[in-house]
Amino acid sequence: LFLRDPGSPAVLYLGGFPPQTGDHAVFMATQAELAGSDVVYERALQILKRSGTPDDVRRSVVVGPSADLASLTIRATSGDPAESANLATAVGTAYEQVAGERIAADAKVAITRLRQAWPPLAAELAALRAQIAHASDPDRAILERRALATVLRPVCPLIIITGTVGSRSCSAASTSRPSGPGIFTS
Repeated sequence: LFLRDPGSPAVLYLGGFPPQTGDHAVFMATQAELAGSDVVYERALQILKRSGTPDDVRRSVVVGPSADLASLTIRATSGDPAESANLATAVGTAYEQVAGERIAADAKVAITRLRQAWPPLAAELAALRAQIAHASDPDRAILERRALATVLRPVCPLIIITGTVGSRSCSAASTSRPSGPGIFTS
């Protein structure tokens, strides 16, 4: 089972910023844990149209990240090679389905939160734009940074899910705090 572009900056670096050491290894270990979970094994049994328990599947399957952390390895053992291949394929398919469903659910929650948070932030951003228009050059840079933090604050959960912008931008936005009406400092 191969992850989409496992070595791409979006996966490894969240948009170009190097992660803390071990982030990708932790990510792959988490994915292997999901692939070896009861919910995935139950789904694999459904795909195979078999009765049984997750423990029945677990006795025949070993899941783990590959040595180069570019893929998950799913090994199934059985007396019949075709049966082993079918079981490994079913577990891989079940993992892809479950992981996709979880990502879609997380994205839906993040989008709902973004939609709820945007109206008051749009008003705050409009106030900052007005201040920027009348500010001197040194003050303009500070206000522009505040405006960026205002925009990024509610977007960061969605950015983290999609991996489209570096986490440093989100860190700066999440540490912003109100210092007065419509004014944020970081």
